Amino acid sequence: MPSLVRRHNRAFVQGLQLRGLPRAAQDEFFRRTIGCCRLVYNPCIDQKIPKR
Repeated sequence: MPSLVRRHNRAFVQGLQLRGLPRAAQDEFFRRTIGCCRLVYNPCIDQKIPKR
């Protein structure tokens, strides 16, 4: 769980960094999921950003 750091009467949440080591089946699932997301996301960004 991230810890709170108090500075000047304000609370900041420190980042939390984890490293996962997926099994082969999980790795394949993540790669396919991210690949599908990129296939949808990238064309949407291309439509949103005007070409110069």
